[in-house]
Amino acid sequence: MDVPEFAFIIPVAPKHFEYLARFLRSNPWKNTFVVFSSIDNYNNFECKDKCIPLFASCEEGSVVNYKKFEGLKQAVKAGGFKYFIVCDAEVEVVASNFNTSTIMTSLDRFFENKTIFAGDIANSKVGRQILPVVMAGSIYIFKNKDDQNKLMDLTNNFRLYTWWSDIPVYAAEHLAAFFDSIDESRLSHESFDHLVYQYYLLLYHDFKIIQIPELKWSLELFNGDFAELEKHGVHYNWVAKYSYQQNPEYFNEHGTYLLYHLDRLYDINLCH
Repeated sequence: MDVPEFAFIIPVAPKHFEYLARFLRSNPWKNTFVVFSSIDNYNNFECKDKCIPLFASCEEGSVVNYKKFEGLKQAVKAGGFKYFIVCDAEVEVVASNFNTSTIMTSLDRFFENKTIFAGDIANSKVGRQILPVVMAGSIYIFKNKDDQNKLMDLTNNFRLYTWWSDIPVYAAEHLAAFFDSIDESRLSHESFDHLVYQYYLLLYHDFKIIQIPELKWSLELFNGDFAELEKHGVHYNWVAKYSYQQNPEYFNEHGTYLLYHLDRLYDINLCH
């Protein structure tokens, strides 16, 4: 089977080997770069033949985000890919929609529409407590002070939260300029990798934020009428497993092809 123009980059720790193995067995293409912390971890992984191994070690700090960024730097050198989907290992495919046409259409659409969806964390007690720090950690990693100030304005002073608003895709052609715009020595637990990239798109590629009044946090913990969000242009390329289980027929019909948070069972009212 021909390898598509997109690839997956997934950092993994041994405790999540089982999730990753299930994903790789469900993926018909050998287009998954797996970022291992050591050769020993790689040797102990049972599905080595179904992935492209990369290695990145970080003893302290933001291990997952560091491995994702290192994975991007290494994978782009391989060439041949237009897009990289960078996600955690705890994901699951929706078989009916996991095909080249559906996935490429969703990725092209993201960069054509130039839209990033946000919820206002002022509507969430928990969000107000924890998410401004995340947004600050993802903004202050930018080298340019003017960039930081612009992002503070665009997020309404750390109120508009965009994480999980869409599939975490990176355009290969952006990566050199993206990494040049940030100071990776500032990478922290609060520097969420794709949130940083979303901010880069807002700064340098004319993306815009659309605030969705129905969201009290983000799509990650939305428990209302997903059909109601369609009027804002939302596409459900990936959703949390607990959201999908509420109405799998709806998401199957709307092109959902990847589920995340397989390892998490939330009180869905956490965002209130």
